[in-house]
Amino acid sequence: MDFVAVLDQVLALLRQRGRMTYRTLQRQFQLDDDALHDLTDELLYAHPEVRDDAGRLLLRLSRLHRLP
Repeated sequence: MDFVAVLDQVLALLRQRGRMTYRTLQRQFQLDDDALHDLTDELLYAHPEVRDDAGRLLLRLSRLHRLP
């Protein structure tokens, strides 16, 4: 699967779930450390609705407003 296809699937999962750990992404898409780093950069810098939470997981901003 190419990088953009993985990116699209990760964005879809974030829309569904609201949050995902980096380890889950790495396992789900069989990413090595470099690919995970590239994916993280793309998500955090090109998609303003995605945020990092303490270096452990990604959050989709629209869901943050609904969390307790």
